[in-house]
Amino acid sequence: MRLPHPPDVCTFAVAALLLAVPANAQTAPPSREIFQVTGNVYQFRNSGHYGTFVVTPAGVILVDPIATNAATWLKGELATRFPGRPVKIIVYSHHDGDHSGGAEALADTTTEIVAHENAPRGIIADPRVSVMPTRTFNGRTTVTLGGRTIELIELGPGHTDSLIGVRFPEERILFVVDIFSGRRLPFQGLTGPPEVDTIIGTLRRIESMDFQILLTGHSRPSNLADLVAYRTFLENLRAQVLQARRDGKSVAEMKNTITMPAYRDWVNYEPWLPPSIENMNLYLERIGAK
Repeated sequence: MRLPHPPDVCTFAVAALLLAVPANAQTAPPSREIFQVTGNVYQFRNSGHYGTFVVTPAGVILVDPIATNAATWLKGELATRFPGRPVKIIVYSHHDGDHSGGAEALADTTTEIVAHENAPRGIIADPRVSVMPTRTFNGRTTVTLGGRTIELIELGPGHTDSLIGVRFPEERILFVVDIFSGRRLPFQGLTGPPEVDTIIGTLRRIESMDFQILLTGHSRPSNLADLVAYRTFLENLRAQVLQARRDGKSVAEMKNTITMPAYRDWVNYEPWLPPSIENMNLYLERIGAK
């Protein structure tokens, strides 16, 4: 286990500021819930983040503990809902700390933590994660507990180099994180910088996998149709921005003329479409698309 960083002057300054803010002005506590997807597969929500777990007779396999406070809450809920079946195995979907943080809260029962072989390098650079995986892999591997086997599948580049998909074969469920988040525009408009063509290729590989229910790290359960619609959004946006560049339009003109009305009802359409256009233009400029 990696020890947390010692407090510094900034830490104390932030603490002092928080103490000075009236209680009713502070951030509201996170909204949390557990819901059954199907069979023994469940998701737990910590505000806008989702983890996934399967309950077996020998304990729980958890994908993404999210954060220390979220994992602590989940531990208490599991003890009440599924007594005698604590978290035994943790899987990290990738190295980002807003998904793989919090395993320390489950350390007293966890026997194995599994992640892609590239995850440790990213974990070292992310102070939100304090527990390294005990087993890493590339390509494919499986995790088995209490007669249940789940599949871990390397997804390839596009979000991070450690991103995996987690498949629950019995229920035909696939859990993917961050590269797709249901009916929602790209987070903050394709920040990255985006490797758009690589992302599109990875999404196509995910589409070819065997699943009926698609779970994500930032939305309610989704499906193949939504995944295809998101990939199509990226392809259409790429084509429209490329044509606008060929027509000599400025970024401001692109934002006024590229409206993508088919996605108007998607989450964050208004705030994230303009930066998606701007960052797509930067991507096309960087790769020299003509």
